[in-house]
Amino acid sequence: MAAPDQIKSLIKSYAEDDEHRFFATAMQIAASEPRQGHTIVAQELKHLIEKAKKDKSVAFLDERRAREIKR
Repeated sequence: MAAPDQIKSLIKSYAEDDEHRFFATAMQIAASEPRQGHTIVAQELKHLIEKAKKDKSVAFLDERRAREIKR
């Protein structure tokens, strides 16, 4: 279970559009889960984080290409 400070950090980073801090905090949460015996949850969190990062990267590249085409 995430610590209250980690949850607050996730919310603040989301509100401030701070992707780096958001993903760093999410990874901290995922890393702490196996110590509590939650290995499946940890794997699921890590998978979701990596997928979100990849999807964000693809969306960024698609947006960038669209801008270049418009020029």
